[in-house]
Amino acid sequence: MILTRVAIAGFAVGCFGYCGTAVGQIAVTLARYESVQKELQLDDRQMEAIESAVAKADAQIGEVRKQFGLDLSFAELRKLPSEVRQERVDKSRPVLEKLRYGLEEQNEEELASILRPKQLERLRQITLQSYVNNIHLQPLHPALARQLMVTDGQKMRWSAMRSELSEGFRRTRTSEDRLAFGQEIVAAKAEMMKMFTPAQTQKLKELQGKKFDFTQLLPPKARLQSKSPSRVVQRAVALVK
Repeated sequence: MILTRVAIAGFAVGCFGYCGTAVGQIAVTLARYESVQKELQLDDRQMEAIESAVAKADAQIGEVRKQFGLDLSFAELRKLPSEVRQERVDKSRPVLEKLRYGLEEQNEEELASILRPKQLERLRQITLQSYVNNIHLQPLHPALARQLMVTDGQKMRWSAMRSELSEGFRRTRTSEDRLAFGQEIVAAKAEMMKMFTPAQTQKLKELQGKKFDFTQLLPPKARLQSKSPSRVVQRAVALVK
């Protein structure tokens, strides 16, 4: 039950502009967690520099969210009329996506100057694992699409599946609706992963490197409820517990 509820909350977070984060932004955020810092063996100077990079990026994203009326809590956004909420999201999406991909390049440059090559390589692996854990909430990342040599047909299928999920979420009205939709989300993630060919799936596995235990990022209670959550799932657990 908890995983289904987490899936629903995670999708809602994605729909309201708190997800769809560019991979470079996920990377600097993940690097703030003690367990990731230990995995990378960061020193104090590196951690301070990462905190500074995160604060700068967060401020830029926060300004855009404020511009479109999205600087609200999840609960506050849910209280808005659905048409108002969706209008804000639709208007902000292209601006936020452009900003996030710009920040990704900025963050990649900063991380390359902060981390040693082996540390950067491992952080990229952990970041990709986090992205894949919530791949059904995300646009297909251009860099990943290039690495996997994703075809135009696959990209169109990906976009169509995400559109169907978004439309399905908009139709939910009751807790029963959302529970049923949670099952659809779980199934959709499996279908999206099947979109890749065996060769692409193998390449994706290789790019992720050694599996990282994302439960280390959760408080003790939430660790018992999920086996491989990423940052979006952490937020979702906090929303539904």
